[in-house]
Amino acid sequence: MTYKFSVWQVYYNNKILVGTYETKQIALQVASEINASGNKLSYVSELKVYGGKAND
Repeated sequence: MTYKFSVWQVYYNNKILVGTYETKQIALQVASEINASGNKLSYVSELKVYGGKAND
């Protein structure tokens, strides 16, 4: 399997998934809005998507 693309996930508190986003910039914006509320700590994680056959 080969690397295809990445998506970005935003989590808060005890690894509760908030959402999955196509770009890192959008994910960072969502995480920043959550952190600005003051009662939750959020972070962004990259998820690499693989698929297809490996090149021989």
